[in-house]
Amino acid sequence: MNIKQLKTGNSGLHAGTPISTETSKRVESASGDGTKPLQPVSPVKDKIEISKEAREASNDTKARELAFARKALLGIPPLTKERILEIQSRIKEAYYMEPENIQELAKKLSRLLGEDE
Repeated sequence: MNIKQLKTGNSGLHAGTPISTETSKRVESASGDGTKPLQPVSPVKDKIEISKEAREASNDTKARELAFARKALLGIPPLTKERILEIQSRIKEAYYMEPENIQELAKKLSRLLGEDE
C-alpha cells in the first residue's frame, strides 16, 4: 500500500489510484480486470557466444598490434640527457615552428608509425 491508502484505510485498487511497490508487482493480462499477480521468475542470465573465427581474428589483430608496437619501440633511438637538452633547446628557439622542420618531423613520425608518405 502507499501512504495515501494507509491514511484512508483503503486497501483496494481503483482506476487512477496511485500504486505502491507492493501493488505494482502486477501485470496486465489479456482478459478479466486486466491484472494478475506476477509469478516469481528466475533471473534471466544473458549469454554471449563468440565464434572460433572471431576469437582467432581477435588474436591475429592483437598479434599484429604487438608486432607493430615492438617494431616502433625498437626503431626509437635511446633518449639520452644530451638528446633531451637538444630537444628542449630547439623548442625554446622555435625550431619546430618552421614549416620545413614541421614537415621533416611529420615524415619521421610517419616512418615511425609505419605509414607511407
